[in-house]
Amino acid sequence: MAKPIPDNLYRHIEWRLHNRKMIAATVDAARQDVLYGRGKSSMNTPRGHSKHSDPTAAKGIMLAEIDTGTERAWLAIIDDGFAYYAGTQVCNMAKRFYGGNVKVKDVAGKLRVHTQTVNRLRDSFVYYCAIRAAERQIIDLDAWWARDAAKKQKKGREK
Repeated sequence: MAKPIPDNLYRHIEWRLHNRKMIAATVDAARQDVLYGRGKSSMNTPRGHSKHSDPTAAKGIMLAEIDTGTERAWLAIIDDGFAYYAGTQVCNMAKRFYGGNVKVKDVAGKLRVHTQTVNRLRDSFVYYCAIRAAERQIIDLDAWWARDAAKKQKKGREK
């Protein structure tokens, strides 16, 4: 059966799902660093035409310059997935499986389903996240397919 997304993109999305708490903490820490003056400081760098420093404006500019846009977008996509599947078996599986160090077999036991069912529920959630990411132009599916094809071609030459 043909897969709707390449394997490396599937693994990439699952990594983000498993590490969403860490990603959220990183985004929040970067924001807190700017707000409370930790980390690099560009408060004294001149902005615009004024010769007087404006700490509030400088913090606002620094918040806008933080490179967490992609991470925030992925967090929003994951939240969309949980909202879309709210109250369903897919959502129950995702809450149990992603973010914890839980095996598929254990999740299947908790949900009282077969492990193959858990894998199909995982596929549904990951594919939904991939579709949302492509819609928001966070990922370029053509580039991921090309990368996957190049990787498979390289493996074929090594054998």
